[in-house]
Amino acid sequence: SIKGEDVLRKSVEASGGEAAFAALKDISIVGSVSLMGQSFTYEQLHVFPDGFSTAVKMGEMALMSQIKKGDVYSMTMQGATQDIDPAAKKDLDARAKLSEERYYLANPGFTFDVKGIETIDGKETYNVQIKKPDGGVSNAFYEVATGLKLQETKEQDGGPMGRLSVTTKYT
Repeated sequence: SIKGEDVLRKSVEASGGEAAFAALKDISIVGSVSLMGQSFTYEQLHVFPDGFSTAVKMGEMALMSQIKKGDVYSMTMQGATQDIDPAAKKDLDARAKLSEERYYLANPGFTFDVKGIETIDGKETYNVQIKKPDGGVSNAFYEVATGLKLQETKEQDGGPMGRLSVTTKYT
């Protein structure tokens, strides 16, 4: 049987491997989000080796932003500065790596359990449950044939809405 660590390593290699990640200088990702009938824009910027920012905007108004610059972290929600707990800092550290799998494999306390094979968008995937040192859990689905991550489901804090299950599809 395949181990979760092997699935994550294959995903890193399928994304170009460590040499490709080391060659990156900066990346920006822009997209749109639809939530409860509202349209939002999503912006993410990586400045390697350890700079990262993300923002969700409605029009020009930033509803949420997160910034990591070296060891400095900041987060705002609807214009108000928020405290960042250690778990949120570790999440930003992982996201700053562009490939969370690289962060998970390099840091102790993460466990990976292959829960089986599931079909996502017509493709067979390994369903890997990732447990974080702080107790957080996500499920990531990696295509069996290529190793690429096709989907991920995470629980996150939704503020006044409580805990939210967020599914991200990768194409």
